[in-house]
Parts: sequence; structure tokens; C-alpha cells
Amino acid sequence: MLSRKFNFLKILFFIRILVNARVWIPPKKWEMFYRLSSLRWQRCQELPRLRDSPNMNDMILFSALFWHNRDMSAFTDKIQVRDFIQDAIGSSYLSNVTQVAESIDDIDFAAARGKWIKSNNGSGFNVFHDGILSDFEIKKRLSRSTQPYGVAHGEYVYRFIKPKFFVESPVQGLSNSRLIEFKGFFHFGKLLGIWLKTGRGNVVLSPDLELDFEDLSNGNTLNQSLNVSEILDASVMNEAIELGVNCTKSFHFVRFDLYIISKKILFQELTFLPGAGAVKRKSNLGSFALEVAPKMYQKPKK
Repeated sequence: MLSRKFNFLKILFFIRILVNARVWIPPKKWEMFYRLSSLRWQRCQELPRLRDSPNMNDMILFSALFWHNRDMSAFTDKIQVRDFIQDAIGSSYLSNVTQVAESIDDIDFAAARGKWIKSNNGSGFNVFHDGILSDFEIKKRLSRSTQPYGVAHGEYVYRFIKPKFFVESPVQGLSNSRLIEFKGFFHFGKLLGIWLKTGRGNVVLSPDLELDFEDLSNGNTLNQSLNVSEILDASVMNEAIELGVNCTKSFHFVRFDLYIISKKILFQELTFLPGAGAVKRKSNLGSFALEVAPKMYQKPKK
């Protein structure tokens, strides 16, 4: 239920989004619905429509409201999820973690030099210990992750995670020009589309791997006739997709994130609320998803 601190304008906005959604939102989900919808309005000036919408933001919100009915920590905690991935596809796709610490003060900073220090909770709480930053400065940067992540915006998949820290070895021979970030969107193991972040630009691929959109925000230009195989080797692409299929069969909507360096694939994370469902997209990702999964807006059976 909503809190008593709502003012008149907030109540009007809530009624507006509730009507526009075109599906009944259970009262126990009203607070999350309001928070996620408010963030989306702030970022995108969009109202949610949770019935047959080709907008991927709507799919993300629908999934959060009706399918996240359990503690998701086993899949959103960046330490716990490693057990799930190992069982699903094996440990060869996992990065090398050298330390796990219950608190910032438990980190062995001397042993962490030359490695990444990361939080298991939320996004962006990563510091590379290059020996230039002091231990105090690293602790200061990491301290933000000790607070609940995303809850203020309605990202409740993170609310049960107990903040911890882990130290991760960097990938040998890695440079930004060689790194490809593979982000595959899946619905119960069905590929909905792929977003690739490369040193040559960012592209969106349809489920049949056709180039759909180029993001030139980083100043790079991709040739319109560029073949997907020129971006990523076909065998590696197929392997990445197969891994995604095997790891996402139990989830209504999830983004499966990988790092690809040459032909080496490393698991990154499972993302259930990409961008908190408040991302301005110019591509056809949502339309692709609705074609592949026409029952996307079907609620779980009781």
C-alpha cells in the first residue's frame, strides 16, 4: 500500500498511471509500481501500459510486478549467483575471485592490489586497486554500496541482499578495444534480442541476429552494411546465446550479461530490472520481444 505522506499531486499521478496501465495492480504492489513509474516519467516522460505493449520498459515493469514474488537474492547477489551459474553452465565461465569479505574492513587491500574490488549489491560499485588510490579512498568509494540499492526507485529485487565485497582478478591481455559486452534479453529461455557494446560502437540485434540499430553516442560510426560476424565471431555468438538459454529458462524476463574477450566468455550478471525499466530506446527491441513472446503480459498462474 502507499504511505500516508502522499500529497494531492502524487495521488493524481498515481491514479493516472493506474488507469493507463490497463491491468489491475494488487495493492501490495502499489508502492513499487508508483516508484518505478515515477522514475520512468522523470527519465522518459512515459506512462506504463502493461497490456500488449511493444515497449520493453513495460515488459520490465510487468515482470517486476507480477513475477518477482520471491527473494531474488540467489540471482541478483553477485556472489550468490556464481553458485547458480556454476550449476547451470560450469565454472569455466566465471571470473577468478580471490577474496570474499563480509565488510569493507575485512578486505585484504595488500592482496587486492592490481585487482578489482567489487560489491555484491547493486551496480557500479567497483574500484580497481591500482596502488595509486589509498585504502581510505577506496573504502570511501565502496561505502556507498553498504546502503540498500535501488529500493527508493522500486528496484526491490535487491532489497534482501546483505552487502558484501569480493576481489576479482582482471582478465589478462584485456583492452577496451577488444572487450565486447554481450547483453541478451530472454523470456523463459527464449532470446528476445541482443545489445552489444563494442569498441566500434553499440548495436542492437534482432533474435535472428539482424543488425537493427547503431548507437553513435560515443562518436564511432558503424557501416550500415556491416555484417554481424564482423563484430563477433559466429561460433562465439552462438555459444553466448546457448549459455543464455540454459541460464534463463526459469525467468519471465531477464538480461543475461557477459564479457567477451576474443573468444573467451565470462559471465557478468543477471539483470532483472535493466535501467529500472526507465530507458529511452530507439531500437525495435520491444517489438522483437513481443513477436517472440506474445504471452509476455500473461500473469503467473496461482
